[in-house]
Parts: sequence; structure tokens; C-alpha cells
Amino acid sequence: MKFSEIIGNQELARQIAQIIDEGRLGHAILLDEMPGGGALAFALAIAQYINCKNRSNFDSCGSCPSCLKIQKSIHPDIHFAFPVNTSSKVSKSDKNPISDLFLPIWREMIAKSPYFTESQLYNEIGIDNKSGNISAYEAKQIINKLVLHPYEASHKVMIIWMAERMNLVAANKLLKLLEEPSPDTIFILISNNPDKLLPTIISRCRAIKIPPMDISQLAKILEDKTSSKDRAAICAKLSGGSYGKALQLIDYQEESAESEELIISIIEVGLRKNFEEMYPLWNKLADLKKEKQKEFCIKSEEVLRRLLMIKNGLNDIAFIEEERLEKFTTLASKIKDDFFPKAVAALDKTLSAIESNVNSKLTFCDLCNRFLLYL
Repeated sequence: MKFSEIIGNQELARQIAQIIDEGRLGHAILLDEMPGGGALAFALAIAQYINCKNRSNFDSCGSCPSCLKIQKSIHPDIHFAFPVNTSSKVSKSDKNPISDLFLPIWREMIAKSPYFTESQLYNEIGIDNKSGNISAYEAKQIINKLVLHPYEASHKVMIIWMAERMNLVAANKLLKLLEEPSPDTIFILISNNPDKLLPTIISRCRAIKIPPMDISQLAKILEDKTSSKDRAAICAKLSGGSYGKALQLIDYQEESAESEELIISIIEVGLRKNFEEMYPLWNKLADLKKEKQKEFCIKSEEVLRRLLMIKNGLNDIAFIEEERLEKFTTLASKIKDDFFPKAVAALDKTLSAIESNVNSKLTFCDLCNRFLLYL
């Protein structure tokens, strides 16, 4: 990918190219993004620019052998690691699944668009009901790849996508390599939540924040993908501009609407203090696949934010479509002010429990009981 092909953030792309030209990039970079925010596109562009022999005007040429191989994700010196788990799409004999087993799917996803999210990856590689992780075995494979000299490029590049999914053993294994890297190796770590990385890893990386796109710019980019009405609704749902997140909203509007209906139903039942009506709701949530459960928690926090804005008369930043405003206004008027911080804390706790593989029936029973108590 060329820097000029990155969607939005062209000023940042130019700054990074200039840093590379001046030899100030360093051996390890941490790209901090919101989900689907474009960090993978930046990582690919950086890898291509570093190894391009004909780069000019702050961009790679896009046509030399190195650029062409990187664009197909088949360059022998560009490596990828990302969260995986056991899956029906690979042999059951692979008890220690690693990224290499899923590379054909990974390449297809990048070719289609590098702006995908974690849940979309899990769905494609068949682990959407499990937590992906970067294991100690994966870390060992990374080390084995990087101890050799580059095969044909000037630099080996290791792109670790969703680096916060490294378990503690894997992180500590890679820490040594980050501390004493070979001069021809570049690490690019991508994270949606850098706070979950070891502080010692963060301290050895040059952190670059990928800012969200301007909403007006995002709407223009989406112009040929949706109708004007749908595009306006999608952009209204985004608290920060993200092309990947917008595409996800286009692809999964029905699921998003289902999550919204569920949290609204839970709030309405909670206001009625009716445990009997709450029982089927938490059972329905417990039966969802793991990524859908996480999506529900994230969507629920956004619904609570909108309700709080409306309750405080801040309709302009609530981003509610006109046809739903009356329903949200009525509901917001019935909710006590102290409910919102308690509910968000409960959803954060639930999200953490899901990622820690806590029994889902217990998790959502606890969440719904708290809503009954708080409302």
C-alpha cells in the first residue's frame, strides 16, 4: 500500500514518510488506533516505503518488485502476527494455532480492505465464539523468523496486529527482542488499547496515534457506498471518524439495531422492576456468540451516552435520527441521573468478564440484576 492510498490522515502519512527519510523512525513503532481506524493501512505503507528502491515525493513507487510483493502480502521479509485460536478452518491436529495457518484468509481480507476490525477477523477465520490471542508459541515463531538476515529487502518488518492480545509469556519473550533488535528489523505494533500492553514494551516503541477522520470527510468517502440517508445515519453513529468502523456499520446494521433494541428492552424492564420479564433477555444475551456479546456491551454504552445527552438537553450531540428522538426522550426522562455511571461501570465489568471467558449466563444474569437494582 502506498501512503497516498491511505484513506484520510494524509498529513500524518507525509510526516511519517519524512521521519523515515530522516532516519528517525526507530526500530519499533506502536500505532494506536480506534477499531478499524487505519493503523494496518499505515503499517503496510510504512513497510512498503522502507523497502522501496524508487521512493520519491514522500511515497513508494508502487511498481517495483518489492512494492508489488508487499501489496499482495507475499513479501518474504514482511511478516504478520495477529490473534488466533483453534478453528474448524485449520486442522484439528494444530493444537498451537499460529497466524501462519490463517495467512491465506488474512491476505484476502487485506486485499479487500485493510480497514477491518477484530470481530470481522474472528468471523472470517472461524473463531467468532472464542477469544483470539497471540501465544507464547507464536512469539517463538516470530523470534525464529527475525533471527535471520533479510532475504531480499533492506529491512525485515514484523507487523503485530492487536498487540494487546499477547499473553504475558509471549510479551516477555518478545521484550528481549525489542530491547536488543538487529539493525535490519522493524517492529510495527498495532493496538486498539495500548494500556493493556506491558509498560516495558510501550517504553521501547515510538508511539504514533492514528487520529479519527473528520465526520464530513468520512461522509464524502462513503458517498458511493450508501444512500445519502444511510450515510448520514452511519456518520451520526460514529463518535470519532473511522472508515473501518463505518464499513462495519454498513455491513452489520441489523445486528447493531438488535443490540440497541436489547439494551432498551433491558432498561424498560428494569424501570418496571420486573424480574420475570428480565429472565429471557439475559438468557438471549448469554446465547449470543462472544463477539456479539462484546458488540452488545459497546453498543449499550453508546445508547447510554445518547440517553444522557438527551436528558441534559444536548440533543445536537446525541446523534439520534428524528424518527427515534421521541422514543429516546421519553425513556431518558424516566432514568435517574446516578444510573448512568453505575450502568457504564457494570457494562465495562461485563465486557472484561466476556474477554476472561467467565460463564456467560452468570455474567449476563449479574448485569441484568444490576440494571434492575440501579434503575
